Amino acid sequence: MFRLSAFQSDLRTLLKRDFVQPSTFVKQVENWIENDLKDLSISRDRGRVHWGIQVPGDPSQTIYVWMDALINYLTVAGYPDQLRMWPPDVQVIGKDILRFHAVFWPAFLIGAGLEPPAKIHVHSHWMVDGRKMSKSLGNVVDPAELIGRCTVDGLRYFLLREGTPHADNNFVISKVIECINAELCNTMGNLLQRSTSQRLNPKAIFPSFDEAVAKKRFSKNEFKLMDNIVQLKSKVVPHFDEGSFYRGVKEIMDTLRDANAFFHLHQPWTLVDKDPRYCETIIHVCLRSLHVAGILLNPIIPSLSSSLLDRLNLDPSERRLEFLDSIKFADNESRPLPLNKSVLFERIKP
Repeated sequence: MFRLSAFQSDLRTLLKRDFVQPSTFVKQVENWIENDLKDLSISRDRGRVHWGIQVPGDPSQTIYVWMDALINYLTVAGYPDQLRMWPPDVQVIGKDILRFHAVFWPAFLIGAGLEPPAKIHVHSHWMVDGRKMSKSLGNVVDPAELIGRCTVDGLRYFLLREGTPHADNNFVISKVIECINAELCNTMGNLLQRSTSQRLNPKAIFPSFDEAVAKKRFSKNEFKLMDNIVQLKSKVVPHFDEGSFYRGVKEIMDTLRDANAFFHLHQPWTLVDKDPRYCETIIHVCLRSLHVAGILLNPIIPSLSSSLLDRLNLDPSERRLEFLDSIKFADNESRPLPLNKSVLFERIKP
């Protein structure tokens, strides 16, 4: 028998330090700790669970499956020998196995004199056309087939862009294609294509920023956009850290949409010949927004992010998250861009 009830105080303390995220699931865990903390039998009759691991010295009993399964996490870190990289910073689990991971698991670890994970991140489920996936319904989504159609990065983007950990999500293929085309092709890809086109950027450069031009030509709203680009890391990283990737990606895409609106407002295609410095300063703001977005999107779409940063001819040091701490809009030198006329992300056909 495992005396789960003896660990109530430890579990209360753990829950108070944001052990479970998102907060939607905290109340449920709190209820289990306060009202349903029953001691556990760690074995089952072999007649009922014949496939389990035999209890040493008693062939009539098998180890309780969750005791066996949870301990497997430790074996990856070296248990029962010297533990490596323990405890984990975060453990990701589905909401249907929350009790085992937020109550049983930390109690088992504390009982063994080991530190529980710093956080348990809980995710909800993907439905298909509003129904739960099941083999009997024949609506299970094949990720390999989707990757062939949408690419790895495209599928990653949709799942992290639309997936909300606190509530179930609905998977509809038309919505997948619409999301990817609208944001990766249109919002991000088109901004890059326009800003590097031969017509608007005949020198094929990441042009320098001209502070004098900006002060003369840009309104308060445009300076607000530039401030948002500079501050984007501080808005996005906290969302990523708490596993709310959809919120972080929304911040990035909102900024890129604003950059597209800025591009259209200033109509750089009318300025190429009559006011080239004004045109180049507009292009600089747009390319800098893509630079910042490319770095921040690296955990979401790593291959596409790398391709975007390649297109901007950025040094390795300029691709690091830490670089964004010193980014600013100030007079600087232009740099050549690689001669690459391909689209950043191919549009997916419905």
